[in-house]
Amino acid sequence: MLDDLAKTLETWPQYYLLVRGHARKDGDPEANRMLAEARAKAAASYIESKGILGQRVRAVRSEPTGAGGESQTVSFVLGQRPY
Repeated sequence: MLDDLAKTLETWPQYYLLVRGHARKDGDPEANRMLAEARAKAAASYIESKGILGQRVRAVRSEPTGAGGESQTVSFVLGQRPY
């Protein structure tokens, strides 16, 4: 999926990408925030490693919410304006 996203960004050089990391609400809130941020940074770093300029990719964390696997994800927002 990340490879496909990098190819899309190559095709559309005017687009920017916001990478948002998520984590569960269960457990230590600060540790979960750090985990969400690490997830976002890992995905953004991978996309940059595919040749996408870092200034087009921004990694952020969301506040921990929910429980279970659906809260342990990374989401993407592709847009034409800088974040």
